[in-house]
Amino acid sequence: MKFELLFLVCFTLIGKTVGQFRCYACSFSSTESDQSCLTITDDTPTVECTSTFCTIFRQEYVDPSGVVASFIRTCEAAPDYLNHDIVDSTFRTYYRACTQDLCNIGKYSFFRTMKLCSTSSID
Repeated sequence: MKFELLFLVCFTLIGKTVGQFRCYACSFSSTESDQSCLTITDDTPTVECTSTFCTIFRQEYVDPSGVVASFIRTCEAAPDYLNHDIVDSTFRTYYRACTQDLCNIGKYSFFRTMKLCSTSSID
């Protein structure tokens, strides 16, 4: 009986360490008409995150300015960047990462005004 109780306690503790938080998970491409991923609602899909980060990848065209080319909300173990912006002649690309329950909620103003301390890439 003690062994069964110990096993149950250990199994419960292990179960709590995996999937400790949820992330929003959806995607959008400029070739699609469904733009629901761009705005968080009660219907936005979520996943149990068994990795380290909830992330957002947002790629906008430089011209016309602010038009979203692609957008991804997901859970990742090792994102390319934690919080970083890259601009080239075609795209302005925003990378955001966070580690709390349903934290990948960034809105348009989030990408325009938020300046975070960490800008290093994850190797």
